[in-house]
Amino acid sequence: MKTILQTESSECGLACIAMVAAHHGHQTDLAELRRRFSISLKGATLNQLMRHAASLHLSSRPLRLELEHLEQLQLPAILHWNLNHFVVLSAIRRDLRGNVLATIHDPATGARDYSMPELSRHFTGVALELSPTAEFEEKKAVRKVSLTELTGKVIGLRWAIAKVIMLAVALEVFALASPLFNQFVIDEVVVNGDRELLKVLVLCFALMLVTQSAISLARSWVLMRWGTDVALQWSTRVFTHLIRLPVSYFEKRHLGDVVSRFGSMNAIQTTLTSLFVESMLDGLMALLAFGMMLAYSPKLTCIVLGGLAAYIALRALAYHPLRAASQERLVLSAKENSHFLETVRAIVPLKLFGREVERRARWLNLKQDVVNRDIQTQKLGILFKLGSSTLSSGQALLLFYVGALLVMDNALTIGMLMAFTSYSTTFTGRVFGLVDLYIDVKMLGMHAERLADIVKEPAEPEDAFEADVSRIAPAITLRNVRFRYAEGEP
Repeated sequence: MKTILQTESSECGLACIAMVAAHHGHQTDLAELRRRFSISLKGATLNQLMRHAASLHLSSRPLRLELEHLEQLQLPAILHWNLNHFVVLSAIRRDLRGNVLATIHDPATGARDYSMPELSRHFTGVALELSPTAEFEEKKAVRKVSLTELTGKVIGLRWAIAKVIMLAVALEVFALASPLFNQFVIDEVVVNGDRELLKVLVLCFALMLVTQSAISLARSWVLMRWGTDVALQWSTRVFTHLIRLPVSYFEKRHLGDVVSRFGSMNAIQTTLTSLFVESMLDGLMALLAFGMMLAYSPKLTCIVLGGLAAYIALRALAYHPLRAASQERLVLSAKENSHFLETVRAIVPLKLFGREVERRARWLNLKQDVVNRDIQTQKLGILFKLGSSTLSSGQALLLFYVGALLVMDNALTIGMLMAFTSYSTTFTGRVFGLVDLYIDVKMLGMHAERLADIVKEPAEPEDAFEADVSRIAPAITLRNVRFRYAEGEP
């Protein structure tokens, strides 16, 4: 079951309904539910959740029960949590030791397993079963926001990319020629003892290195200038839209959460301007290196392809745990930042009422949650690095063994083996970079969804004119005025 994290501080109920509806086949997102159902700053009551669920053709059955009866619930079900929150119970199972574990999808923090003693400290005893009615309609996943919708028009983009591509092509030519130089030195110069030819080759190679360094410097300069221009244009556009949003947008979100969502723009911009552009020609270079490898030895090429397949499988296995950990880390960090910023802004009344120790204790708990999440993420990273280094070492050892046998059988020369090793390093490095880039782009979807909460939110209309109101006498008259915080409220 996929966890849907809440955007506003009071929309945990909507997030729970979205998760249950998605489980039954009706894919929706919080933005759509937010437009359909208005939630006040106080949050939603159980009766409001039942009305919203009925609008999605989900029949409701509120229950009051004890912990030992949770296994009899029709899952997934919504649980009342900590007297002021809603979560989704998706599964109850037993571990190898026989302990009962409950899988809770918390819209505020993510999914985790709770033991029964832990669950009893949070569960209030109120649950809501939801089941599809005859009118319930399945719906495909909503279209995700595209990066072009987030970035808008970037001035000077095409010319910058054209310059980067031209410089990158020149660098790839030098990278392709370097292994041939090594092979020629070993097979022709060292074997024949030709010192004069060695001097000429070294001088030519030195000039090639100087030219390569100059081109690399020019490409880095272009990337730096382009990255700066993109960052300035994009941040200006997003900030302008942010300050035009209605007051209700900021009232329903913590300060740190807004800052965190605005900061997601930096992660997207960094990936697009550096990793993406620098890796644009990796595919072409990988194909050229692959062709050279096949020309040297198809048998050694199969070994390299086997290592590549193992690396792709390793990245695929690590993707979902790392994405879930990163997403949860963003939410926890936003909470900690919110508490910190709100504490600093309200330091005068806090000191007047003597609440410094209370705020400090709360901040320590939030900070510890972030640290614990970082530790778990680092454990996943350590395991991935261990698996990756093991694959690389095993591939290099196997190449060395089979290549030495081919040299002894006169199928390859020593120089050809050295050149093949260089080409295999280039091939694996470029393809690994493309695989990593693909994973990074998929991870950007997490940041794009957070930034879309700002960019896709309708802004207030701008005033078309300015009027001189200095001569108007101030007077306000109210007749039959009514107000409520949201639909369904008194």
